[in-house]
Amino acid sequence: MPDTDEGISKMGSINENDVLEWLGSDDYKKKENNGHTEFQWKIVYILIPLLPFLVGGFIRFLFMLANGCIVFETFYSSWDAVNLSFSVSIITFFVRNNLMENPPVEYKNEPFRKHINPISKFSNDSIILLLLGISNLIFFGCLIIIHTLYRDLKSSDLENAYFLFSIITWFFCIVSILYIIDTQKQYKLIAKLS
Repeated sequence: MPDTDEGISKMGSINENDVLEWLGSDDYKKKENNGHTEFQWKIVYILIPLLPFLVGGFIRFLFMLANGCIVFETFYSSWDAVNLSFSVSIITFFVRNNLMENPPVEYKNEPFRKHINPISKFSNDSIILLLLGISNLIFFGCLIIIHTLYRDLKSSDLENAYFLFSIITWFFCIVSILYIIDTQKQYKLIAKLS
């Protein structure tokens, strides 16, 4: 029986990533993406744009709890849908840009791996991300207008409208983030850290 190295050399050139992929190792993904992982992508493209929303909400939450506010009212007032909708719109625009810049690796089993960019400005995922970003900006603007009118007019109808619109915005933002995560997994997007 031939030595393992000799047997491999007789088979022709084998890419190290092919062997790692065949063995079921996740190391080939890291090598393909120059060491960038899905976790790093989520930090760069989801957590960092959400930091102003999360930190500001946490500070307001602590301040309101210290002043003796009710927990539900404190939670609702602390993490406001206005900040969330703006942050999520920024995330969708960042991810759309990342999708356009990082073409997915196609045809992994082909002998010559080619980077093919099927993503154009008019592809389905690109358009959906653009529409999600614009919709979140519209929610942001509507919430600002309703809040400003409520502050000036002190109408209970406007307060109820603001509460209802905030819940709709929260739901839409969560759906947007789930779609963004699915897009990242589908196209294996990576974060360009350098």
